[in-house]
Amino acid sequence: FKTRVERHYGGGRKLLSVALMSLAISGLLILQLASGFIWALVYEQLGITHTMREADYLALTTISALGGDYAGATSYWRVLLPMTSINGALLFGLSTAVMFRLVSAVHALDERAG
Repeated sequence: FKTRVERHYGGGRKLLSVALMSLAISGLLILQLASGFIWALVYEQLGITHTMREADYLALTTISALGGDYAGATSYWRVLLPMTSINGALLFGLSTAVMFRLVSAVHALDERAG
């Protein structure tokens, strides 16, 4: 008897594809969050923000291009905010390229398998 998952995904190869995509998405998400928290540590250590919570919020909103204007930062340190935003854009571009390549490879394997 086939399990419910095997019936839904069509067997081992498709299940492997789904698992591979899930692993890649999880890894890329961890990479994005790690980048944000590294920037948050920089902000907190340089005294740009008063608390680590503020630093996390500032870094994650800046890296995702949602925000990044922090009134508490001196003009000397404000240059870090656009650098964080550029880093986020590059990381999102890298993530998109990895996902595109992975989907292409999985699709090619499925085509070969029939």
